[in-house]
Amino acid sequence: MPPHHRFFTRSELSNLGFTREFVREHDRIGWVGDSPKPPWRPSGTVITSPIDLWEVEEARDDVGRDTMGPAVPVHLFLWSALPPARPYLTKLGGVPWRPAARPWPRSQRGEPCTFLAQFCFTDSRALVRPGLPGDVLLVFFADWNSWHGETVHLEWSDLEIAEPLAAAEVPRQELTVPQLSGVIYATHDYPEGHRRADQALDAHARSFLVAETQATKIGRTSFFAQDDPRRDGEELLCTLSSVRAHGGPRWPLLDLERPRGDPAPEDRNGWSAEKIAFGDGGALYFLIDERGEVRVTGQC
Repeated sequence: MPPHHRFFTRSELSNLGFTREFVREHDRIGWVGDSPKPPWRPSGTVITSPIDLWEVEEARDDVGRDTMGPAVPVHLFLWSALPPARPYLTKLGGVPWRPAARPWPRSQRGEPCTFLAQFCFTDSRALVRPGLPGDVLLVFFADWNSWHGETVHLEWSDLEIAEPLAAAEVPRQELTVPQLSGVIYATHDYPEGHRRADQALDAHARSFLVAETQATKIGRTSFFAQDDPRRDGEELLCTLSSVRAHGGPRWPLLDLERPRGDPAPEDRNGWSAEKIAFGDGGALYFLIDERGEVRVTGQC
């Protein structure tokens, strides 16, 4: 059976035209320090755009993947400017994949929650605990502070819905959310590789984001900004990372080679059609236990 999501490969990433010389020269633009800017070297970074992924892959080449210990498969999502090919696929914002008859979730103040994202696990079943409660996990925020995890509303949907929700039925929501679709990049994380990455990159800035990435992804491993949040009997199911789609010399998003002019205006929470930030750029971690119950926690 063909995959449901679009998949993106290292070869396709290489064809976008990034080179170390190109990025090094762009990195010097705008430097106003009294001394020369330290030379650019590939290292870790929070992954939203193709250039972020390219830099991490270059850093892993420098470290040597075979030196970082056991490899754990993950499906990392790059964000595309194109709409999803099917409405149930992984995405940010827009119309959630849910029955029209299901009441819209509301905050304790009675306001409609904001639909933030959905994860579709159809192509990723082998990477997570079996027996998920559904095919698609929907994520709603009561307000900006939901990123801590306490006021996140979760729902499950199946791929087949007789009468799915229509765009006209989506209520006005408080938060501005980019409308982007997820494209899978099948790769690995190296949970035991942090020390090796630090040594090989000489503790270069953000080397801690090389062995385990911070990105939106499905899989049992991720970079944790603080402590490992997993309790006894829990596994990591998926990670939703902060997003910053504007900026960079080229390809701020897949299928968008150049930025669309000035950055999009931000709402009062600092979110925009190109950016969501959990705290100072952290992530949400979705943890599933042996009963199939999902718990959410945020770190930054």
